[in-house]
Amino acid sequence: APVYLFDPLGRKFTDLRVPVTENEIKMMATAYNKDNGQDDNAIRISAVPNQLAFSPSEIRLRAGKKITLTFDNPDLQIHNLVIVKPGSGERVGQLADQMAQDPDALKRQFVPDSEDVIWSTSLVNGKGTFEGQLEVPKVPGTYPFICSFPGHWRVMKGLMVVYE
Repeated sequence: APVYLFDPLGRKFTDLRVPVTENEIKMMATAYNKDNGQDDNAIRISAVPNQLAFSPSEIRLRAGKKITLTFDNPDLQIHNLVIVKPGSGERVGQLADQMAQDPDALKRQFVPDSEDVIWSTSLVNGKGTFEGQLEVPKVPGTYPFICSFPGHWRVMKGLMVVYE
């Protein structure tokens, strides 16, 4: 059955190219990933406006690799991205909530002093971007990432799957 795709104004796309072979699909996927900051040397994660969520909510990275991680915040709220050790997302989130009482919390970017924190961005204002270098952990596993702004971590979280 034919499938019709429409733009936001309800007009049917007339110049849409659909891949036919597996090779074309792979080439398009590679081009898409590169255009969107997702390749072997870089990854892009974004806050989802008005949803307290990350997109993508799961990333897969090779152990020990150095990459450029870009965090975009198109939301109106302030957010950060904090990568923590496996199994420690809730513990770090609770420490971040406790920071709400700390007068230096904003200066510390709401990132708790904890050995569980592997890497973090600064707080990124709405419509802002952070770019930094991440050395992916050498030990394969599933590493949570959260927004540690108080309260956000309860729903704004994702997973970094590290493989060999």
